[in-house]
Amino acid sequence: MTATATPPIPGWMREAFEAAGCVFNVQWLAPNGEEADGPGPGRTQMHPVTAPDGSYIGDADVGRDHFWWLSEHGIYAPEVRPGTRVASIGRGDGMWWGWSHRARFGFRIGSSVKRGDCAFIASNEAEANEDYRRFWDSEH
Repeated sequence: MTATATPPIPGWMREAFEAAGCVFNVQWLAPNGEEADGPGPGRTQMHPVTAPDGSYIGDADVGRDHFWWLSEHGIYAPEVRPGTRVASIGRGDGMWWGWSHRARFGFRIGSSVKRGDCAFIASNEAEANEDYRRFWDSEH
């Protein structure tokens, strides 16, 4: 078994985030998921990106598009959820944006949640089933 590495991060993306104080790290993980001290059999190289306060924004291997999307919206200092070190909300373009590994959503004061939005809560079983089908049928 050999070590694997994620593709390099595009230079423009790295420059934009580093200019904002974000840090691109190189981290090796052993097959059991524990942090390792370098390459070796079965180890995986990761490229986690942290905000200026040290909070985790994402990894280039699974969230490369998040970095492009965040920079496009001017979100260079994401907020950290209380009790965690994970950044999943930030302000940019005059709006607040929330994101996860699957969904992104922008909102501002006065915004409302409607059917089809990621925060929609069904009021009955039929709406829940319809929302479930729409989730799995979506392209995103």
